Amino acid sequence: MDPAGPAGDQARQHVVRGGPRRRPDIPTAPDPTRRDALSHLTPFRHPVGAVRDACAGAYATARTLYGTPVAVGFAVLAVTVGTRVFRTAGA
Repeated sequence: MDPAGPAGDQARQHVVRGGPRRRPDIPTAPDPTRRDALSHLTPFRHPVGAVRDACAGAYATARTLYGTPVAVGFAVLAVTVGTRVFRTAGA
């Protein structure tokens, strides 16, 4: 039983059904092909895709193949930068 009662159920149904209303004069997807092309240049696209595939149970995919080394590279870079900053600070 929901502690918010029927009002809480109605609020959740509203969010699930339609969500917040959007202004009609603001385009939500002006140019999806251009944004997709730009997203290939962002290094975070690959690890995110790999995590999505792994959560779906698909481990042997191209996104996992590209995303895993990028994530490992991010981890190595973070440890390297963190170690240099730690040593420079004299700690």
